[in-house]
Amino acid sequence: MSDSWTISVSGQTYGPYTLAQMQAFAGEGRLAPQSLVRRSGEAAFRPAAEDPALAELFRTAQPQARAAPFFSAEAKEERAAFGRSETSQTPGERSRFIIVADMKSRSIAGLEEEIFNLGPTVAIMPQAWLVASQMSIS
Repeated sequence: MSDSWTISVSGQTYGPYTLAQMQAFAGEGRLAPQSLVRRSGEAAFRPAAEDPALAELFRTAQPQARAAPFFSAEAKEERAAFGRSETSQTPGERSRFIIVADMKSRSIAGLEEEIFNLGPTVAIMPQAWLVASQMSIS
């Protein structure tokens, strides 16, 4: 088997890349189990998780540490129900939600400023934020 891969993204092909480069891409989140790849000399692309050498990259990935305290259950014994209305929300309790935007222009800075005004916010990906706010999502 060849030790170089080509990646297909939206009909464009990139590469060839070495195993070390593919490991770096997986570590950066640029190569996912469903990413289409093919080894040099192969005709068809397949998901990276189906390639024996690349599949190991996804099995050994450790879950990321939690970035902010509002991810925790705050030591509550019961599992919280999914979703709440304003009437079921305890005064002073924060709502938690994710905002995802698919912005094609450079105007994301204005949107991001408004998102950060909602309350404690963590950017979890480009154009995706986890927000804790006193406001209800409804």
